[in-house]
Amino acid sequence: MIISFLFSLALKLNMSNCLITFQTGYVVTFYVYATENILFISSAPNREFSSTINFEQSFSNVPEIFIVNQVYDLNIGSEQGFQFYILDITVSSFVVKIRVPYSAVYNGIEFRYYAFDDKRRQVISRLNQFSPTNGILQIAHSNPNFVVGISSVISLEYQSSFSYNLYVSQVTSTSCSISISISNTITQIGYQILLGTKEAFYLQETVYATSIPSYVGAFNFESGWEDSQLLVVYQGISYQPYTTFRLRINRNNAQTNYYIELWAGSVLESVYHTYGGIRAQWDQGYYQSFKLFKYFVSRNFDKNIASIPNSFEFTIPELNFQTNTQGTFIFDISLSITDFTLIFTRKCEHGKKLIMQLIPKDDCSTTYFEYQLNCESKINICKQKLYFQTQTPIISKLKIEIVSDISFKIQHNYIEQNEKFIYIANIQYV
Repeated sequence: MIISFLFSLALKLNMSNCLITFQTGYVVTFYVYATENILFISSAPNREFSSTINFEQSFSNVPEIFIVNQVYDLNIGSEQGFQFYILDITVSSFVVKIRVPYSAVYNGIEFRYYAFDDKRRQVISRLNQFSPTNGILQIAHSNPNFVVGISSVISLEYQSSFSYNLYVSQVTSTSCSISISISNTITQIGYQILLGTKEAFYLQETVYATSIPSYVGAFNFESGWEDSQLLVVYQGISYQPYTTFRLRINRNNAQTNYYIELWAGSVLESVYHTYGGIRAQWDQGYYQSFKLFKYFVSRNFDKNIASIPNSFEFTIPELNFQTNTQGTFIFDISLSITDFTLIFTRKCEHGKKLIMQLIPKDDCSTTYFEYQLNCESKINICKQKLYFQTQTPIISKLKIEIVSDISFKIQHNYIEQNEKFIYIANIQYV
């Protein structure tokens, strides 16, 4: 005779923003209107100027910096351009140095920076590349969840005129491919690549404009991206000789529309520009990709329990995993696994109790959802059945540590995330 007691419990997760993982800002220090900028008041070659950019809030770790130039203002010159250096990145600031190797007049640039302390995004820098060549460059990365990439040219040196087209042509689980097409008048080009998971940022399209101003009307962010910010990057420019190089992106940070314009006699044959949305501070899925959707607890009394040889049994049907012995078990979780079930069955002795901690109460918390089940005289078998569903489809790892027949730890790892593993269940029988 078996008597069963069944309990169904639902959980609601409260998300919090206790970690600073993203900041952005606009920098005008290197433009003519910044009076402390010494670059434009001299025509001496090899002049340089540095500026410290402070974050509004300090990061927990040293972030990565991605630069997007918004305004170029360079005068006519047989040789023109500048070098761009990102130096001394700390949790509270970073330093930018611009060096002008020629005697041509430099009015300056304005740029936007994006700072990330988040392994779901990676910045690859190729600053100040001299004697560049055309072709496809393949660069390795370590996060198999990267699916999107964008490039940003942040420095140029050229003779009289130039043209370039530089973009991320492919992102695989191990590398990205950069397509580079440049004129032989470019003597130096510096760029960065931003890679991300599918939740990091997205791109709408690339606009090829031969008529400037080039307008992009207001558009709506995709569903679920309403709190994102507009991301706009030049992907290619074809600039005619013997004119000023004066190009800018005009945008309103609160709106998803912008236009690209010239001024003061500047002439461009064409401009490629790409736009989309970049997610700012988002915590969901930061420590785990699986969300505990529901769980059931059943308590039974079985008069034939003496015939059951083992004290516990642990099963994950979706992974074809079943064990009743101690050990450490690690599984690769592929994108095809959208949910999984943890089934834990335990002999229950009178006077003992089962304590289970189930995932953090929020993404940054050290406290967990917890329940306790007391073993009474009318109970000798208990079963927990936990249903997890995908929050963010990712390639990840699941680690199960069965220390003994009274301690079970189930941990999940978002590959290449700051936290190597985080508990999603911790069972103790005491």
